[in-house]
Amino acid sequence: MITSIGEILVDKLVKQDQTVCHVGGAPFNVAVGAARCGSTVRFVGKVGADEMGDFLLREVPRYGVDARIAVDPVRPTTVALVTLEDGERSFRFLRDNAADYHLEEADMRVAEGSTIVHLGTLMLSKPEGRLAAGIAVRLARQSGAMLSVDANFRDDLFATKALRNEIMRPYLMAADILKMSADELVDFTGVDDLDLAVNALGYDGLLFVTAGKEPSRAYWHGYKVEEAPPVLPSVVDTTGAGDAFFGAVLSQLDAIYLRGQQPTPSALQRILNVANRYGAEATQREGAV
Repeated sequence: MITSIGEILVDKLVKQDQTVCHVGGAPFNVAVGAARCGSTVRFVGKVGADEMGDFLLREVPRYGVDARIAVDPVRPTTVALVTLEDGERSFRFLRDNAADYHLEEADMRVAEGSTIVHLGTLMLSKPEGRLAAGIAVRLARQSGAMLSVDANFRDDLFATKALRNEIMRPYLMAADILKMSADELVDFTGVDDLDLAVNALGYDGLLFVTAGKEPSRAYWHGYKVEEAPPVLPSVVDTTGAGDAFFGAVLSQLDAIYLRGQQPTPSALQRILNVANRYGAEATQREGAV
């Protein structure tokens, strides 16, 4: 079983003279992606007792995930304002004292017994969220689960990139399975060549790097193991494409770990190929899921 912990939010897509609401939040998107690949998936998150929270609670049962969503009676549901230009998206988050990063240990204990615990990183921008993330990491370690993290940088949530790197580095390095985009890897390390950037990162786990129209890559212990060419359809909306990719990655790894095995280079090649296909399919629809 995969348990994904973190934000679920409302993506408000601004389109000319109208606004369309979609279910969003990277950890929830990853959970949906893994469930669509056939995995048993649980999601842990929190929403507010408000209109946006009610919208999410109504929509979530559609997605085939065992959702354990707490309702905060005081704090609001997080909203992301999404704008699209030529299929590429940008975000502005409305989340002052929001419910999503006020997860408590009791909320997260349902992760026990998981093969993989996936941790969202939006919460790391807030002290309360970092406390929750630390608890999630501890629970994953205590239960013997593999810890998964997607860097998912959102620079508008940090005062400076240096502060972002300082805060996020311990969580990235703690992961057994890590995903970064090529842009994030270059930005984090300051090194343009991806292979050299991986060396500069100093990460020793299983790293997946997405690169848009360039091949995706898998690295293990700092060495490139495999890469796979992307699937390149016409793009409607890139929101959630990386999450769909990583959901497919985690689903396939979950099956391997459940057999008591480790992924071989040939398995990683298959994982990348399948994940590329799911990531491409996500760009064919409006919204993250």
